[in-house]
Amino acid sequence: SLQKDSKGNILSYKLDSNPSYFGKKPYISKIIFKFYADEDSALNALNKKEIMGINVISPPKIKDINKKKVTIYKLKLLSYFAVFFNQTKSIPLADNKVRQALSYATNRQEIIKKVLDGSGQPVYSLFLPGMIDYSQSSAHSQFNLNKANQILDSDGWKKGQAGFRGKDGVGLEINLVTTDWNELTETANLLKDQWEKIGVKVEVNAYSLSDIQQNYIRPREYEALLFGQVVSSYDNPDFYSFWHSSQKKDPGINLSSFGDSDSDKLIEEGRTEFDIQKRIQDYINFQHIFSQKIPAIFIYSPLYIYPVNNKVKGINLENLVSPSNRFANINDWYIKTKRVRK
Repeated sequence: SLQKDSKGNILSYKLDSNPSYFGKKPYISKIIFKFYADEDSALNALNKKEIMGINVISPPKIKDINKKKVTIYKLKLLSYFAVFFNQTKSIPLADNKVRQALSYATNRQEIIKKVLDGSGQPVYSLFLPGMIDYSQSSAHSQFNLNKANQILDSDGWKKGQAGFRGKDGVGLEINLVTTDWNELTETANLLKDQWEKIGVKVEVNAYSLSDIQQNYIRPREYEALLFGQVVSSYDNPDFYSFWHSSQKKDPGINLSSFGDSDSDKLIEEGRTEFDIQKRIQDYINFQHIFSQKIPAIFIYSPLYIYPVNNKVKGINLENLVSPSNRFANINDWYIKTKRVRK
């Protein structure tokens, strides 16, 4: 059943267990979803035991939870945030050495610590750790400012009096756009600080999600874009939509306009290959091409922070393909109650 206020806003939604469900009968007979105007209101309700869980909270809010009453599940998500380079819009970013230097100058651990309060994993590749096709064999550009400076020096990008670099009359300047979500604007400003330490001038612009999608992503009107993507599966990821050359233009979502006949062939073979070992090799080869071309810099994969009252037992989760998968084993959930003597 659905409850709304006088303005039509949803207040709560009740789900009853299905008595005709073919599988195991759940221990919990009903679940009521309550809707709140903001995160603080939901946290207040959780701490007062008015509700028994929140779908997700931001990392800085963990400290506000009464941990004596609540278990905080930190779950891995099949998603990542990355900076996608549009090389057709920027002379500096068309230089592979510049993109390589930016990768070395990116301190992922600092970003995870300051933006996510440590609730995330560093990501160096489009294949997340734990995927069947994930390969540690591809070289990762670990944070190294000296290496980043050496690459730019050797490539002829010289520092001027203001500390910013230039080459052949072209300034080493990047316009980085992202959404106006706090997490991403903070990440973008940290990237600005990190990259300016090697002489790259960075301008950060944050816009609403609708503005980003309509005026920047669809027409590909950006030099560098900090944005997120969700992967389809741990066991059989499909990156056709994200990285095949046929998806370079809208409505495709190849945000770096990456791809050629060699990389396309590996994507096509990987998504149709039934032999697991052959598919892994296709993706390892694809990842090798990707790491050489550096069309994007992967930053982090955030953890899904799911607080639930300690009385709710039987939750057995580690990885989520999507947030709704937190209910995957809800048949096993139960409420711990005290036995009352009569």
